[in-house]
Amino acid sequence: MFSQGKPGGNGPEHLLPYAEHFMMPNPKTGELQIMLARAKELPVEDLPRLLGCLREIEATAMARLTAPVSQRHCDELIDVATASQRLGISEDYLYRHHRQFAFARRVGRKLLFSSLGIDHFIQKQKHLTANR
Repeated sequence: MFSQGKPGGNGPEHLLPYAEHFMMPNPKTGELQIMLARAKELPVEDLPRLLGCLREIEATAMARLTAPVSQRHCDELIDVATASQRLGISEDYLYRHHRQFAFARRVGRKLLFSSLGIDHFIQKQKHLTANR
């Protein structure tokens, strides 16, 4: 099954013709059972590649499951005091310079900040200071 891929290919590109057979299983429709049956029929020399693909799928799923909440795109608007603590700058500075931050929002007279925006800003600052 895998042996018909691109000759000598080490990357996942040679598996593309078989992606529909081995990717995106849906337990509700029995696709896992189909994958298991195909694994039993696969030539022995192709099993290491299959195992590698399965490990990649497992690692990707595990990384998503264990990702911090902030990386799961859960955004919330936080007040000046919380933003000040997370950014390590004074509340007064945030009030005076909020227009310089793309993640600042005015809701009526209230000044709020995007939690995800602050996370991205902090990551960007870490990246800039690491390159100095």
